[in-house]
Amino acid sequence: MTIIQPNAPKFSLTRYIVLSLVFVLAGALVSIYLNSQLVDLRHLSSFLEKQYQVAQSENAELKEGIFQVLGSARLAEAANRLGLVEEKKPEYVRHQLSSSLPAGR
Repeated sequence: MTIIQPNAPKFSLTRYIVLSLVFVLAGALVSIYLNSQLVDLRHLSSFLEKQYQVAQSENAELKEGIFQVLGSARLAEAANRLGLVEEKKPEYVRHQLSSSLPAGR
């Protein structure tokens, strides 16, 4: 007696299961990688934010120092030390325009 095998499908059920497991595993690995990158970005963001705050405070301290050095009280003190006198009604030098310029100016 001859046994005839029926037409077997090209992809068996085990192949489908193996392929689906490979895709699930690849998806899980990509998900883990992306999560790791996200955590790294959050740490970098918080580090840069702290550095920005430090830079802002240093900038404020430097501005305060400049204002103390260039403050009006300091300038008046330096002017007195150099013997400068504040002019109440200053007279500025005026330059007469030459006649060679066109009439509209």
